Amino acid sequence: MYFQDLNNPEIIKKIKQLSQGKSGVYKITNLQNSKSYVGSAITKKATSNRLYARFRNHFFHHHKDFLLKRAIKKYGINSFSWEILEWTEIPSTRSRETWFIQNLFPEYNILLSAENSFGYSHTLETREKMKAGYSESRRQAVGLLNKGKKLSPEVRKKLSQAAFNRTAQQKQQHQKIMEEWNQKMFSKPTQILDGDTREILGRYSSLREACRVFQGNYRTFKRTVKSGKKIRCLNIYVEYSS
Repeated sequence: MYFQDLNNPEIIKKIKQLSQGKSGVYKITNLQNSKSYVGSAITKKATSNRLYARFRNHFFHHHKDFLLKRAIKKYGINSFSWEILEWTEIPSTRSRETWFIQNLFPEYNILLSAENSFGYSHTLETREKMKAGYSESRRQAVGLLNKGKKLSPEVRKKLSQAAFNRTAQQKQQHQKIMEEWNQKMFSKPTQILDGDTREILGRYSSLREACRVFQGNYRTFKRTVKSGKKIRCLNIYVEYSS
């Protein structure tokens, strides 16, 4: 499903009708420079239309995605296209969005994953490092997608296979980047206090590290940080360091 002339009431009506009750991954493309944005919407009821709501939010209600919002303001609504890349089942929607983001590398997206990454912005340096591992054939295929052209199942299969065939150096580089990302995203300095005296027993770089050292349950530790209550079985308090 691909549309241009997005300010046209008939086009808007058709987008609404075709999206009713469906979940899927969409792409917005700037027709002036081929830059794009990938997003998704999950619709749980046949009477709901989250995809259409996302469409409206992006183009008419000043959506929070800063880079895309700024581009729409600069170029105008009719300089963009709206495309459904894939209709999805609810459980797979986020993972499919992530797949498209990591294979199309849309310039208006700040996050490189739709899963477990809310609120984290990648630096330009990190994004360039991620791009560095792309093969020339992959760049060409991505270019076709960014121009609104569909890839055949055979090409998609080759892209997936190419991801598995990266060199050891590329895999190591990718792993390092993702480790840095996870550390920045999820790590907060944590300290463990004695349950009786509240004396500091140890300081750790993250809640998970503290959890491993004290052989505790991560969810229990996380709940304790929020509630401020003692973990009685370990006789400790857990809190984030200032």
